[in-house]
Amino acid sequence: VISSNSSQESFTLCTSPLHNSAKYLVQWIEFHRVVGFSKFVIYNTTDTNNHLSTIINIYTQKYPGLVDVIQWNFHTLGLVDIFPERYFQVEALHDCLIRYGDQTEWLGMFDLDEYIVPLHPYQTIVDYVYENFGRRIIGSISFRSLFFCSKNSSEYTPEEKDTRRLTIERFIFRAPHEYKKGRKKYLYRPRFVQYLSIHNQIIGLSKEESSKYHITLAHYISMNYPRLMSGCNINEIVQDTNIRNRFAKRIKAAIAVLMS
Repeated sequence: VISSNSSQESFTLCTSPLHNSAKYLVQWIEFHRVVGFSKFVIYNTTDTNNHLSTIINIYTQKYPGLVDVIQWNFHTLGLVDIFPERYFQVEALHDCLIRYGDQTEWLGMFDLDEYIVPLHPYQTIVDYVYENFGRRIIGSISFRSLFFCSKNSSEYTPEEKDTRRLTIERFIFRAPHEYKKGRKKYLYRPRFVQYLSIHNQIIGLSKEESSKYHITLAHYISMNYPRLMSGCNINEIVQDTNIRNRFAKRIKAAIAVLMS
C-alpha cells in the first residue's frame, strides 16, 4: 500500500536519553529511515568512548540535517528524578516536543531496543498512518510492545551473542502475544497535544490504538545480556523471522551506503 500523499507527512524520532549505547544507534536509525522516519534527535547523556561523535560526523557528511544531537546534562538542568536510570525521559520528551513539534507532523520517543515495524501490506509508517487515519484530527497513536526474547532464559545462543549481526537478526523468538498489561508507547501529533508523557498522553485530542495486524512495536531483549521479558515464558515463545526476512538485507544495504 503506497499512499499518494506520503511526501506530505513528516515523522521525527527522538531517542530516550542514551547512556553509552551508541553502538546500536546506526542500525536503529537506518531501520527507521527505511520505514519512513525523516528526522532523528539523539538525547545523549554520556559518550565516554567518543563512538557517538564518530557516528554523528558520518551522518553529517552523508546526510546533512538528518540527525541532531542534544546533550542532555541533567546535572546542569538541576532536575531530580526518583528513577535515576531513566535519565529524565519525560523531560527529554517535552524538550523534543518544544524543539521539533512545529517542524514535524508526528513525533515519538523510543529506546534503541524498540523498533516500529509496519506489517504487510504496509511498507512504511507513512503509508500506515495515512491509510488508516488520513487527515483525522487525533492527538496520538498508541503501541503495545511485542517482546522478542532469547531462545534460552539463562544465556544467549551463539547466534544471539554475535554482535556483528543486526538486532533484528540476532533475536527471532518472541512472546506469543502483545503485552497487554504493560505501559504503551505513543506516536504524537504535536499540534494536537498540550501535555504528554513517555507512556501517556495527558492532555490533548483523541488517542487511537494501532492495529496489531498492521503495525507492531518490536521490543527486543537487552542487547548486552539476557533478561526476563514479559510474556516470554520459555515453553510459550514462538519463532518469528518475519522482521529479519523483510528488512535485514535492506538495512545492511543502507548501512553500507552510509559508510561508503
